[in-house]
Amino acid sequence: RAGSTLSVVSVPLLSENFEGKRVALYNQSIRAENPLTAVLFKNDTGMVLEGGPVTVYDPGTYLGEGIMSLLKEGEETLIPLAVELGCRIRKDSASENRTYFRLQIESGVMKFTRARLITSIYVLNNENGKADLDLFLDHPIGVGRELVEPEKPYETTSNYYRFRIQLAAGETSRFNVVQRTRLDETIRVLDLKDDRLQMYLETNLVDQKTETRIRELLGIQRELDTIKESLENLKTEGETIFQNQKRVRENLAALGTHQEDLELRRRYLRQLNEEEDRLREIENERRVQQERRNELQESRNRKVRELSFENEISGNR
Repeated sequence: RAGSTLSVVSVPLLSENFEGKRVALYNQSIRAENPLTAVLFKNDTGMVLEGGPVTVYDPGTYLGEGIMSLLKEGEETLIPLAVELGCRIRKDSASENRTYFRLQIESGVMKFTRARLITSIYVLNNENGKADLDLFLDHPIGVGRELVEPEKPYETTSNYYRFRIQLAAGETSRFNVVQRTRLDETIRVLDLKDDRLQMYLETNLVDQKTETRIRELLGIQRELDTIKESLENLKTEGETIFQNQKRVRENLAALGTHQEDLELRRRYLRQLNEEEDRLREIENERRVQQERRNELQESRNRKVRELSFENEISGNR
């Protein structure tokens, strides 16, 4: 009887009367259709109670036997005893998974969130028309899931959220548990790959206007990358020419006045003149490309500042 004083006996360590409350405990993995009759027991003995078998009596009525784990002073525990046939519980077929995607672009940074809401609906039926039922319901925590609804469980075990529900005599009600898995990614817009942008388009997460602006930015960045590579190549070529000129001048200094040395001198001088012409060309090319790079960087930075977007879509998946 709810609120009555139950007798809990632990043998052979202890035989004594303690106050407890008759409740019900539902765990789908133990029994899918019914909860278990259980006793909610708080250790107020002033001592640590070792784990072991216990026998529970409602005054004048044997309720059953269960196993109690080690219980420290002041701690509370649930001791399952037997099947509670007066209550039926089932998972509703309307339980669903809903996935939603969210995309936010600001200051050149793209934040992508993929979340899944898992809604489990329990239908609770207290078929006992005379007695209210104090029900504890265990729901699996699940890997990588966070609790959304209800906001807080009665308690959390290693594998389960435990909720406490009051069922009136003869009452049928629904109890929802909503959990969420979430994946967050943050990347620069300029690092976005075509296949990822295409995925955003196919899921309607990005509109065509924003796609056009993103592709403009990606095009500018590709041209900037090409210019960067070209400038590095020009720098390497110029350094190679400089080192070669140094070697040629050393060779020139070592030549004498013989006819073959004079011919070789003319060839070296011709080579130096050609390389000087190429160095001037390199310098001109570098100047033009640097100017183009500066223009593109200014345009890119302006477009990044102007690009702001946010969208969220959802559906059952």
